[in-house]
This record gives sequence, structure tokens and C-alpha cells, in this order.
Amino acid sequence: MYTPLDAPDSPDAAKRTASHRPHLLLLLLLSLLVGIALWPQPLPAAPRSALQTYKVGQTSLPVLPEYHPQVYAKLGFDHIYVIHDPAFPDRLTRSAQLLQMLKISAEFVPQVNDPWHTYFGVLHNMAHAGHQSALVLDDSLDIEITVKKTMRAVHSHLPPDWDMLFPGHCGAFEYIQPKVDVAFKPLRHANMPICMHAHALSRKGLLTILHHLRDSPARESTALNMSIMRLKENNLLQMFSLDSPIFVPREAHNTKVRLVGNKPPKMSALERLALWQGEAGQRQ
Repeated sequence: MYTPLDAPDSPDAAKRTASHRPHLLLLLLLSLLVGIALWPQPLPAAPRSALQTYKVGQTSLPVLPEYHPQVYAKLGFDHIYVIHDPAFPDRLTRSAQLLQMLKISAEFVPQVNDPWHTYFGVLHNMAHAGHQSALVLDDSLDIEITVKKTMRAVHSHLPPDWDMLFPGHCGAFEYIQPKVDVAFKPLRHANMPICMHAHALSRKGLLTILHHLRDSPARESTALNMSIMRLKENNLLQMFSLDSPIFVPREAHNTKVRLVGNKPPKMSALERLALWQGEAGQRQ
């Protein structure tokens, strides 16, 4: 009787099947190993020192007495971080009071000696918290009184695929960059914002920076802001800026103040705060 070569009861077919089993097992094992290697790896835990944060409104922060109502905004972002230097407690006091006066919600992060360590602690915090956007500020800023109105307009014209936004910067030529929308003059395609005392990140921008710089050897020799600018030069980050910054460094000894892009605010929130505190002192 004729028996096909590939019939189940064929002795030759059985031998071929048995000889192929080790190869199949090896192929399956290799596929499994490749799959594990390509599986997205979880982000490492944020440094503990960078997570010891506190928020405006907590009793541990200096607040303005009798300043009501305490209704806080986030300027259109999921979260706001303020990196403060523990060596200058007066900056912390002034920043907390300034944000409270403007009714802006923020989380204060103590700075450590290594700027990369502090900054990546903030990035990991943002990543693990699931924030889709965040604003990162220094603790020594003056702010335009109209910041909320300006940021509402910015968000209505900001492209959905943005990576970084610089509402505060040191760039001298941002005002000559192409407008994002002719209907809204201040928002520009960034040239070289340089300073990072006031910048925002989208989720996409956050992951790009983490991917390219988290383990970069540049951490040993390159300034953080220049490493991020190089990502922009390599077309890895889409950056936008305001031609007139609304967050400006305020300390007289801060070298950023002398850079061309840092014009004094047209309507200073610090001056308004000083005026309010003077009037409050007279009432006491």
C-alpha cells in the first residue's frame, strides 16, 4: 500500500520530525530572548533626594498671611516644579510668596550639587507620575503679571507635537525667528534659547531627553543646557519660545540677567508683591 512521505505513520516523516525538534526549540528560545531584549524597559526609580518635595499651601512653606482666595492654577500644564537652592532660603520664601500671590500651584524640589542629578530627578518624577506636560522653574525669577493670560494664548497656538517650550530664556534672536501662527506674534520656532530657568516639557520631549541623555558621557564634561540644545540641533527636539520672555531671572548677581534675552518684565509681579507687602505692613 502506498504511504505518503509526510503521512503521520511514515517512519521517514517521524525521523524528520524528531530531527527538527531541537532546531525548533532553539529557534523558540532565541525568539524569546530577542523579545525580552526589545521589550520596553521600565524607567529607573528617581533619586530619593529629588523626591523630597513640598507644595505651595503646605505649612512647611512660607505663605502670605490673609491672602485669599487660595485658588491655584498650573498655567495649562499638568504640573509645575520649582528647583530651589537650599543655600538661599530667602529665594524659597520669595518664590513661594510670589506664586501664592499669582495663585499658581507648584512643587518645590531642593537642588543638589550636581545639576544633572537634580534635573533628571525631576524628569523621572514627571515620568513616573504620568504627567503629560510640566513647567520647570528656577527659584530666582520675576514673572509678568499677565502670565496666565499669555499662557492661555500660547497653549491655543502651540503645535500638538511640541517637545519643549521656553517662556523664559536668554536667547538674543528669538524675536526674529518664524512665527508659529501669524495670528499670535509672541510664539516662535526656537533658535537657541540657551538658558533653562523657565522651560516646559511635553511627554514626548521628556522621553526623548531621557533616552538620549540619561546615560550620556556628556554628564561629566558638558553643561546640561548645551547637551539639550544639541538634541535640538540634531532635529531630535521641537522647541518653541516666546519672543519676549515672561519669566526673567531677578537676582542682581545672576549672570543670566545680563544676557540680551532677559528684558525686565513690563509688569513685574515682584514689584506688585513688594507693594502688597508694604500695604499689608501698614495695616498691621
